[in-house]
Amino acid sequence: MRPKCGRAQAWRTALIVPAELEKIAREREERMLALQSLVTDASEVLPLIKSGQNPSPNVCVGRAKRNDIIITDPAISSLHASFEGQGDAFVLIDHNSSNGTFVNCRRLGEGERVHLVSGDCVRFGRRVYYFLTAERLLLFLELRIVRPPAG
Repeated sequence: MRPKCGRAQAWRTALIVPAELEKIAREREERMLALQSLVTDASEVLPLIKSGQNPSPNVCVGRAKRNDIIITDPAISSLHASFEGQGDAFVLIDHNSSNGTFVNCRRLGEGERVHLVSGDCVRFGRRVYYFLTAERLLLFLELRIVRPPAG
């Protein structure tokens, strides 16, 4: 005997206007930052946001205070690398760093550009990071790869 199936699901599509997309992106970013306190003590969420004093349109990473992401480690160059946004995608660019920029264990050449995919392992000098899209980060948090909130 065949089991009874529930009623068929109806799916609708809707057109999302650019203003709504921006609002959705802002809300997603706010959710990510609000979840920062839930990530394990050894983990840190570094959103790729242009916030430094570097004149570059890219999100710059390095030891100098003018960078958007500052990593205080002597193995990191003053301007180590940068992330260039290309729509929803990001490209990582090495800036002749002394101790190298690596993606998935492969050292980038000076000025080399690599398109990043969610889950890529990125290393600046001795510091290891994982490139995660907002959706992947939220999934990690939902799968409880986190510590419980203090309370």
